[in-house]
Amino acid sequence: MSDDINPKGYLFNMKKPETNSDYFGFVLVIAFFSAVAGVSGHELLHHKELHNKIIGTWPFTRIMCSTFLDEHLKGHHKLVATYDDGATARKNETVYTFILRNMSTSR
Repeated sequence: MSDDINPKGYLFNMKKPETNSDYFGFVLVIAFFSAVAGVSGHELLHHKELHNKIIGTWPFTRIMCSTFLDEHLKGHHKLVATYDDGATARKNETVYTFILRNMSTSR
Protein backbone atom coordinates (compact mmCIF):
# COMPACT_ATOMS: atom_id res chain seq x y z
CA MET A 1 0.00 0.00 0.00
CA SER A 2 1.16 3.52 -0.70
CA ASP A 3 0.29 4.84 2.77
CA ASP A 4 2.44 2.36 4.70
CA ILE A 5 5.26 3.90 6.72
CA ASN A 6 8.60 2.73 5.41
CA PRO A 7 11.10 2.78 8.31
CA LYS A 8 13.90 2.27 5.78
CA GLY A 9 13.06 5.54 4.02
CA TYR A 10 15.35 8.57 3.76
CA LEU A 11 14.02 10.50 6.78
CA PHE A 12 14.31 7.48 9.06
CA ASN A 13 17.92 6.82 8.06
CA MET A 14 19.28 10.31 8.69
CA LYS A 15 22.16 10.28 11.15
CA LYS A 16 22.80 12.91 13.78
CA PRO A 17 25.88 15.11 13.33
CA GLU A 18 28.95 13.23 14.54
CA THR A 19 31.84 15.63 14.00
CA ASN A 20 32.38 19.25 14.96
CA SER A 21 32.13 20.30 11.33
CA ASP A 22 28.80 18.46 11.02
CA TYR A 23 27.47 20.31 14.07
CA PHE A 24 28.78 23.63 12.75
CA GLY A 25 27.13 23.06 9.37
CA PHE A 26 23.87 22.05 11.02
CA VAL A 27 23.82 25.14 13.23
CA LEU A 28 24.75 27.38 10.29
CA VAL A 29 21.90 26.05 8.13
CA ILE A 30 19.33 26.30 10.94
CA ALA A 31 20.48 29.85 11.79
CA PHE A 32 20.27 30.91 8.14
CA PHE A 33 16.74 29.61 7.63
CA SER A 34 15.63 31.03 10.99
CA ALA A 35 16.93 34.45 9.97
CA VAL A 36 15.14 34.24 6.61
CA ALA A 37 11.91 33.23 8.37
CA GLY A 38 12.24 36.06 10.89
CA VAL A 39 12.84 38.72 8.24
CA SER A 40 10.01 37.39 6.08
CA GLY A 41 7.65 37.25 9.04
CA HIS A 42 8.62 40.78 10.06
CA GLU A 43 7.84 42.13 6.61
CA LEU A 44 4.52 40.27 6.43
CA LEU A 45 3.46 41.91 9.69
CA HIS A 46 3.59 45.29 7.94
CA HIS A 47 0.88 44.28 5.46
CA LYS A 48 -2.73 45.23 6.16
CA GLU A 49 -4.35 41.90 5.27
CA LEU A 50 -5.17 39.62 8.20
CA HIS A 51 -3.82 36.48 6.51
CA ASN A 52 -0.41 38.15 6.04
CA LYS A 53 -0.31 39.11 9.72
CA ILE A 54 -1.19 35.55 10.77
CA ILE A 55 1.46 34.00 8.50
CA GLY A 56 3.99 36.64 9.63
CA THR A 57 3.44 35.69 13.27
CA TRP A 58 4.30 32.00 12.73
CA PRO A 59 8.12 32.34 12.65
CA PHE A 60 8.02 34.21 15.98
CA THR A 61 5.95 31.53 17.70
CA ARG A 62 8.88 29.14 17.21
CA ILE A 63 10.96 31.29 19.53
CA MET A 64 8.02 31.85 21.92
CA CYS A 65 7.59 35.48 20.85
CA SER A 66 4.05 35.45 19.47
CA THR A 67 3.52 39.00 20.85
CA PHE A 68 5.94 40.43 18.28
CA LEU A 69 3.09 41.80 16.13
CA ASP A 70 1.65 44.02 18.86
CA GLU A 71 5.00 44.89 20.36
CA HIS A 72 6.55 45.85 17.05
CA LEU A 73 3.70 47.76 15.42
CA LYS A 74 2.15 49.40 18.49
CA GLY A 75 5.33 49.91 20.52
CA HIS A 76 8.42 50.26 18.36
CA HIS A 77 6.77 52.05 15.44
CA LYS A 78 5.25 54.70 17.71
CA LEU A 79 8.35 55.16 19.85
CA VAL A 80 11.11 54.64 17.27
CA ALA A 81 14.29 56.63 17.96
CA THR A 82 12.98 57.97 21.27
CA TYR A 83 14.28 57.35 24.77
CA ASP A 84 11.30 55.08 25.54
CA ASP A 85 11.94 52.72 22.61
CA GLY A 86 13.68 49.60 23.87
CA ALA A 87 14.61 48.57 20.31
CA THR A 88 16.59 51.73 19.57
CA ALA A 89 20.16 52.03 20.83
CA ARG A 90 21.00 55.19 22.72
CA LYS A 91 23.80 57.53 21.71
CA ASN A 92 27.26 56.09 22.53
CA GLU A 93 25.72 52.89 23.96
CA THR A 94 27.78 49.74 23.52
CA VAL A 95 26.19 46.76 21.84
CA TYR A 96 26.47 44.75 25.07
CA THR A 97 24.72 47.41 27.13
CA PHE A 98 22.03 47.69 24.45
CA ILE A 99 21.41 43.93 24.45
CA LEU A 100 21.10 43.78 28.23
CA ARG A 101 18.81 46.82 28.34
CA ASN A 102 16.72 45.54 25.47
CA MET A 103 16.24 42.13 27.10
CA SER A 104 15.27 43.64 30.43
CA THR A 105 12.85 46.27 29.08
CA SER A 106 10.97 44.23 26.49
CA ARG A 107 7.27 44.78 26.77
